Amino acid sequence: MRLVDKSSIVAVLCGCLLTSVIGLLLWSDLKQASAYKAYDRANVIKSHVTAFGALAMEAMQRPSDRIQQQWLHETQRVRDMLADREAVSGGDAQQLALITTELSKAFSKITFDGGSTSPQLRRIQIGRLVAKLQQMTELADRLVENSAASRSQAARVFQTSVWTTIGLLILGVPLLWLGFRKAALRPLKDLTHDVAGATLQQPLSAEAWQRADEFGQLGREFAEMQNRLITAFDEVADKAARLEQSNRKAQEAADHARKAERRTRDALDAVREAQEETALAARHDTLTGLGNRTLLEELSQKMAGHQPDSSGTLVLAIDLDRFKDVNDTYGHAAGDAVLTACGQRLISRAVSGQSSAFRIGGDEFVLVLDFDGSETHAQWYCDQLLDELLCPTEYKGVELSVGASIGLALLSPGEQLLNALKRADLALYEAKHRGRNQAVAFSATLGAAHDAKLKLINDFKTALERDEISIEVQPQVCAKTYALQGVEVLARWDHPKRGRQSPAVFVEIAEELKLQADLDRRVLDLALEARKTIEAELGHAPQVSVNVSANRLTSPTLLEELRRRPDLPQSGLAFEVLETAFLDDVSGELELTITALKDMGIKIEVDDFGTGHASFASVLALKPDRLKIDRMFVTGVDKDDQRKDLLRGIVDMANRVSVSTIVEGVETLGEADAAAEVGADTLQGFAFSRPLSVKDFIAWAKKKERRVA
Repeated sequence: MRLVDKSSIVAVLCGCLLTSVIGLLLWSDLKQASAYKAYDRANVIKSHVTAFGALAMEAMQRPSDRIQQQWLHETQRVRDMLADREAVSGGDAQQLALITTELSKAFSKITFDGGSTSPQLRRIQIGRLVAKLQQMTELADRLVENSAASRSQAARVFQTSVWTTIGLLILGVPLLWLGFRKAALRPLKDLTHDVAGATLQQPLSAEAWQRADEFGQLGREFAEMQNRLITAFDEVADKAARLEQSNRKAQEAADHARKAERRTRDALDAVREAQEETALAARHDTLTGLGNRTLLEELSQKMAGHQPDSSGTLVLAIDLDRFKDVNDTYGHAAGDAVLTACGQRLISRAVSGQSSAFRIGGDEFVLVLDFDGSETHAQWYCDQLLDELLCPTEYKGVELSVGASIGLALLSPGEQLLNALKRADLALYEAKHRGRNQAVAFSATLGAAHDAKLKLINDFKTALERDEISIEVQPQVCAKTYALQGVEVLARWDHPKRGRQSPAVFVEIAEELKLQADLDRRVLDLALEARKTIEAELGHAPQVSVNVSANRLTSPTLLEELRRRPDLPQSGLAFEVLETAFLDDVSGELELTITALKDMGIKIEVDDFGTGHASFASVLALKPDRLKIDRMFVTGVDKDDQRKDLLRGIVDMANRVSVSTIVEGVETLGEADAAAEVGADTLQGFAFSRPLSVKDFIAWAKKKERRVA
């Protein structure tokens, strides 16, 4: 049946339903009005009967012509009322009319002239009149009772009609909607789904759309069009393949001819060059011509035998920043040009005395200088060198720019060169930590910090084994109602001497020790255990969000480990991943992992959104369930309209792609109101609660539930 015909049927059914409802209400309303009218008239008749009684009593005491005239007037009004068929039922009306006639006859026999009639005869006439009045009063009372019963019955009928109308609407409207949905919306949704999932490898099948309506015709036409496109693509691909094969054969023939011409000449040159390069490559970098690590170690041994001269030596550890970006963007040839240029600039600086320049790694250089100045002069010298290294390198008309970080150390008397190089490396690490593109001199403070970090590294190696890792949870509330929605699990290291440490202290250490997976696994164990405890105490479990490292997310064993866990809930668990995991070159493996996690009921949240360098499009390409907007966007948002507009823009972009948002770092109720105003879904921060132990969180949640109740 065509969609137009189905729509007509639905319209007719709607009309029938509406007509039935209106007719039922009108009928019940008319019936109720008639019953009320009959009740009112019955009461009027009863009042007239009462008036008869009053006239009879007055006639017994003081008979007069006025009473007789008033009696006739009341009799006529009762007869008029009884003539109305809507006032009383037929049988009661006839009996009441008969009694009224007899009462009139009895009243007419009463002689109102007191002298012509004996008292005994008057009493007999009055007695007959009273008996008729009593009978008429009983009939009037019964008439009123019947009218009241009819009125109650009409009211019940009207009430029943109203409820019947409501029932018809409650049942009829959903049934009509379901019919319309089945007839139009569901086929449209199925067609949209099939079209969206159609590819060249798996085209839409025309057999799947053998419907007789417009949707079936549209599906078949789309399938035919797709088949024609596939046929055309196959023809183009076949022609391109044949053309490519012909070109390849011609190119191979030309290459063979050129290779045959050069083969003899190159054979002699290769032998001679190999001998020269072997001797040079043993101690020098072939690309830049600088000394390599072997030559640096030989220099260290040579300087160890000349201790008096070692006090005037400056050791520089140099590392190029963003060099990988040049390689990835412009190719390795461009990267080689940058390395060569940097090498030449270092050689120009190492021209006095025993000064030497070395390339000891991909983008790592060492400069050993004869230097008689102070550390202040050394700092000034390194700043000048840094400015020179930051100058762009021209390559094929493009200026290639890289950064540089320098660590410097003055060789102490009696100290070996390689030991001074280690101190320079520590200073280089500090320069990178401070933001790169700067020179930092080694100091005792750096050495102490390095020793302290080494101690922390050694302590963390056994922290997992000693069960020193614990968790705290921070509530997440609804932006509109402040109702509890979830918690974020925060890892803590209970150091036996330093006390409780935040992730900022030990996460980087875990990455260096390759223990990040073990740390993530332990935190997940504690999180699921806490979730079970919270559910047992509160009767329900909020969503639990657990931070997961990018390396852990791409681990090939992650999915299998999660599937083997018996305590993994089917819902209510989310993984928070830093934005840095969602780079523009996201691998297909990561996409498959995230899809598999979602299939397992685990939601994906992007943590610290807005602080990384990934584009909004690349983040949303993996379809996260929620964006966690960093606190930098919410601090003071209630007092800064520009900051509020920026926050609103982020929330609106997320909402347009059906991604919910949570704002972290909310410290005041003003900031909370501003975040809710721009459309944020969830809030988290000190304005509601600090991170709590599981026990304290349960007490907090119970207190909040009692306050709401």
